[in-house]
Amino acid sequence: MARDVFGDRFARKQKKRKLSDLAKRGRSTEDIQAEEELIEKTKKVDPIKGGDQPGRNEPCPCGSGKK
Repeated sequence: MARDVFGDRFARKQKKRKLSDLAKRGRSTEDIQAEEELIEKTKKVDPIKGGDQPGRNEPCPCGSGKK
């Protein structure tokens, strides 16, 4: 079988793009420490609890008017 030159080129291009994206995601130690400090300082909030589900013939609570 003949080699798929275009497929090989496409695969190499995708590999380069993936490595480039991973390199952009890298963070410095200072960035990580700053993020950890921010997380520690952030006030904790209780989760929002959903209400009961609407009855079978009641309108949607979002206000759309649908059942």
